Amino acid sequence: MVVHPLADDGQVRTAQIWDKLPIDLRTRTIGLLAQLALNIVLARSHAESCEKEMGDARRAASSQTPS
Repeated sequence: MVVHPLADDGQVRTAQIWDKLPIDLRTRTIGLLAQLALNIVLARSHAESCEKEMGDARRAASSQTPS
């Protein structure tokens, strides 16, 4: 990962770019970021659900295995 120094006089800051974007692009960007956040939450929830199911299946299989 490349670490860049803090913005100096020659660099454009994100806030400067955001302020110059048309409102429709800002709205679209916010919508895309919201969709990304939702997808991350849903993926985590699904992964946790799968892990729980696998744990339940292992416990059920081990309880049915004769000792």
